[in-house]
Amino acid sequence: MRYRFVAAWLCLCPPLVYAGTDPWSALTTTDVVAIHDTLRDNHPGPADPSNSHYRDWLEKALPEALSRAGAARSYGDYLRTLEFYTNGFADGHILVQEALTQRTLTWSGFIITARSATDATAALAEPDSGLKVGDRLLSCDGKDLNKLLAERTDPYFWNAEIPHARYAQAYRLFYQGRTDSQPPLENCVFSSGSVHVRWRNTNIDELQPKLDRARGLGAHALSIREVDGVWLLSIPTLYFPSDDAVARARAFVADLKARAPELRKQTVVLDVRGNGGGDSAWGDEIVAALWGRDWADYIENQFDLTVDWRASAANLAVLQAKAADGHALGNEEEAEYYAKAAAAVRAALEKGQPYGRTREAQGNLTRPATPPFTGRVYLFTDIGCASACLDLADVLRRFPGVTRIGSPTYADTNYIDNTSQLLPSGLVFLSYSLKVYRHRDRKNNEWYEPQIPWPGGALTDESIAAWVHTLR
Repeated sequence: MRYRFVAAWLCLCPPLVYAGTDPWSALTTTDVVAIHDTLRDNHPGPADPSNSHYRDWLEKALPEALSRAGAARSYGDYLRTLEFYTNGFADGHILVQEALTQRTLTWSGFIITARSATDATAALAEPDSGLKVGDRLLSCDGKDLNKLLAERTDPYFWNAEIPHARYAQAYRLFYQGRTDSQPPLENCVFSSGSVHVRWRNTNIDELQPKLDRARGLGAHALSIREVDGVWLLSIPTLYFPSDDAVARARAFVADLKARAPELRKQTVVLDVRGNGGGDSAWGDEIVAALWGRDWADYIENQFDLTVDWRASAANLAVLQAKAADGHALGNEEEAEYYAKAAAAVRAALEKGQPYGRTREAQGNLTRPATPPFTGRVYLFTDIGCASACLDLADVLRRFPGVTRIGSPTYADTNYIDNTSQLLPSGLVFLSYSLKVYRHRDRKNNEWYEPQIPWPGGALTDESIAAWVHTLR
């Protein structure tokens, strides 16, 4: 299978012009225009006759984005403006990624998580915060959770095509950049009483582990471990951007393959909490290590991978670079894949066509005789499962005996295979897709519901293992 996320850094940007305006306003305006022009010229969506939303939002939202840019007076305003514009495409593969980490933060001393409007609770609370874990949020500064989300997260972080993703953003309400111009929340009412929020300084290194713990995220590295008789295979990412990361991923796959004969007899949970994707080829390797190459090929051969690549000079350069990188690394399969895509784009440009099409051969492989697993296999997902993680779910849901558990996943559009471009400010990268799948089984912005939903409560390795024991 070839659902890939590609990282390639380009800058095809106009020079910055300040013209005596506020620096943040000038930076934001220049980057908004660069986003508009880059997506117009290179993203498959604006040229796609089957999806008018991209063209509509690209042009109709531009005046509002430029108006917000004109009012920007801080880094927080800058980010919110760019996030407003990119978020409106309702596409998880169009996003801005900070090139510089905002390290100095301020936070409330507590973190709120929610799955609905009525269950926003403190998942973590410092001793001096005035709260305890489990206290339920009712309102802040006279606004209930829906109003708070509508003002502070919906325009920037919520894909409205994925309704259940809305409340997953509640954790963002009670921390922000130390110099952010957004007024912090001051007075909140909880089920335990009223609290005057005591904001305190922190940094990303101190706060990030607390955010991860409060949100119930799992391991940060690939790992295989037994927890109370349940084998947890932690797969928190499929993105390995360095030689060291690739080496660790290869070691994980090799270890998985070596242990597979024994794991197939056990209760196994593939834990993809927080897995935002990467390169789906790694998912293929994990599947082949666990089930064997014959089963992996049999399942993966069932997918129709007809692809239209957006034809542009910039995209052609990206594809040629990826093919050259594949050759240099000795990965001839990847080199051939991107060389084929580059040839299709080059031909489309010569003909003045918006897309170059590629297909991968499909055949009718014989179903292997017996599924190798005699134990139980679960796929534990959460709202963080996106991109190549969803591609892995596409495959696993076709394997006999795999049960999906946990929470609903995120969702993707049919636009995928990303590249990135540094915007003129140098502050963020714009990440966007190169291709569109025409016959993918999973529909545009379709997510997966678990077959057995997580019942709630603190989400830890131990609680997952204990719950899995009850599913016998």
